Amino acid sequence: MAVTWTENQQNAINARGGSMLVSAAAGSGKTAVLVERIISMITDSKNPVDADRLLVVTYTRAAAKEMRDRICERIDELLKKNPYDANLRRQQTLMNNAHISTIHSFCSDFVRENFYLLDISNDFRIADDGELKMLKHKAMETSLDIFYQNNSQDFAELADSFSTAKNDEKLKKVILKLYEFLLSHPFPDEWMTEKLNMYDDTIDSSKTVWGVKICEYAQSAAEYALKLSKGILNLIKEEPDIFEKAIDLVKGDIDYFNRLLDSLKQGDWDKIIKVVNSFEVGTFSVKRGYKDYPPKIK
Repeated sequence: MAVTWTENQQNAINARGGSMLVSAAAGSGKTAVLVERIISMITDSKNPVDADRLLVVTYTRAAAKEMRDRICERIDELLKKNPYDANLRRQQTLMNNAHISTIHSFCSDFVRENFYLLDISNDFRIADDGELKMLKHKAMETSLDIFYQNNSQDFAELADSFSTAKNDEKLKKVILKLYEFLLSHPFPDEWMTEKLNMYDDTIDSSKTVWGVKICEYAQSAAEYALKLSKGILNLIKEEPDIFEKAIDLVKGDIDYFNRLLDSLKQGDWDKIIKVVNSFEVGTFSVKRGYKDYPPKIK
């Protein structure tokens, strides 16, 4: 049964003469499209490409095997329809030498074939996960020792922020986590520079990325607290004895949250801190007989 391709899929299969980027969600048929693109290239009647002249790389061995198997299956299907097609027979044979592998495997083979140009031994191998983990920790220990010996102010502040009195294991975990993230980033240096610029101490704190987020969250919390305080005020109005004891305290809270909201909207960091620190927890006694009454405030 013939497959019906969408317009975009057909474009990806037929595109020639330049670079092409295909972006699609998981399960959308990317592998099937790529297989069909390869089949269309090796069976092109005008400009056929031999299977062993193509380079197909994936991220996992399983994906590479699946790709090779699917291409071979498609060639077999076509041969059943055209058993005397010499080009298909030739491509079927060339598939034994087709370059379909993981990126790591391709790079390893490439380096091994050109080791004499790189001034390295031809019997090199790829380290396993355990060896890589050990090397990473050793490199980190060496680097941290150097920083501790230099005793710079910046590093001292970093160590104080992420270490405990007993050890610096938390600091090491943060470093490794950042390192692993940067490995997955296409432009790690640019990303680091961009994030460092966010900590420019010449910029008003409330105008930084973090300051804006803090102010937005604080404003939302203050609005909610103000709403609760006004709700409490309406509740205690129903109980004159409670109202008499709590009115000043509740009005004080309402006034405080209004002042806090005003400072947050102005975005003056120093004023925000001053208002936050001005909050005072009030107390009042409850009239006899109201001990277990829900609005009681301690």
